[in-house]
Amino acid sequence: MRVLRKGQPCAGQQGPRVPLSEAGLSRASRPGAAKSKKKQGAREQAGLKGGKRPNAAQTGGNRHIAGRAARHDARKLAGRAGWCKHAVMKHRIVLGRDIPPAAMALLAARSDVEVVELLYPPMAEWHAHLPGAHAVLAWTQLMDRPALEIARDLKVVSRMGVGFDTVDIAACTARRIPVMVANGSNDLSVAEHAMMLLLAIARQAVDVDRHVKAGGWVPPGMSMVDLAGRTALVIGYGRIGVRVARYLQAFHMKVMVLDPFYSPQRIAADGFTPARDLHAALAAADVVTLHCPLRPDTRHLMDEAAFAALKPGALLVNTARGPVVKESALVAALQSGRLAGAGLDVLEVEPSTAANPLMALPNVVISPHTAASTAEGIERMACTTIQNILDALDGRPDASMMVNPEILARPSSN
Repeated sequence: MRVLRKGQPCAGQQGPRVPLSEAGLSRASRPGAAKSKKKQGAREQAGLKGGKRPNAAQTGGNRHIAGRAARHDARKLAGRAGWCKHAVMKHRIVLGRDIPPAAMALLAARSDVEVVELLYPPMAEWHAHLPGAHAVLAWTQLMDRPALEIARDLKVVSRMGVGFDTVDIAACTARRIPVMVANGSNDLSVAEHAMMLLLAIARQAVDVDRHVKAGGWVPPGMSMVDLAGRTALVIGYGRIGVRVARYLQAFHMKVMVLDPFYSPQRIAADGFTPARDLHAALAAADVVTLHCPLRPDTRHLMDEAAFAALKPGALLVNTARGPVVKESALVAALQSGRLAGAGLDVLEVEPSTAANPLMALPNVVISPHTAASTAEGIERMACTTIQNILDALDGRPDASMMVNPEILARPSSN
């Protein structure tokens, strides 16, 4: 593995690194091409005129000698043109953030990769390193149509996480580029974080802590609630939703689950109550926790109508995606008391600013989209993400990690 930090150029590199066969340089136009008659005659005698590999008759049947001579000739040409000979055949991988040593070790074990490590680059810097990239590790970076148009050599997009709303799936699928996610790597971390947010708002932990540290003791108007015996609604029954449902059940809560992609029989078999109608379920829920992906049908799922249907005094947790909740409707529900509290790891616009009205509300606990970012979670995600990249570059992407596995069954148009 060769590591280039912040796009450091390969030593001696001048211009794009392209295979010799595509260089478009005639032998006469290359630096140092002039040969003495004696050397040229020797080349012709060896059957290497014009860089062609000799046949068995020309080498007395010894193809190994001919092969070594041809490779030596190619290396000399690469050196004269100013190319980095080590980079010509390597897969170029661009990382959108730093990764733990365990994940870097997976790359270090490979001799056929070149890594460009960027540290949370702004869009312009990210775009500047996409030309020539064969793979990208995308953290918060967009892999939208403009980015994909720059990355003409791209063979795989690997998200360090399980969400894929920052990637243009249709454009990747049209180009048969696998879009990989780190399934199974962060569900434990996010589920624990969701429970932390729920307990924080149920027990007003942050507000009480702030009051005590300011010299007070019991805050006036403090109103904490138990979770046991209450009803929770889990929206989204993927890996994270399943874990949260089990945690809530361990707190002796009645758990309803709403997810159109899972049969009521499967949800009931897991010990939970299937919910079929969103507004009817909201009317019965003391706690609502969101774990669905962001899609056109889930954008602003929690809007004015949803909050109007919500049981008065309920609590909301969102560790999914910010736009699943319409923020203006959320603020109104919190200010009116319809919603008693909200624990949010995600917002409609990230990063947020002090001008966001949610920042001024005491019944809101906010974390900066870090639910998965425990030390263990980051390592699991990074290792899975890098392995996804290597598998795709080796031509065997894991279909269970792909957002668009249908491309595996589609014949190439090349």
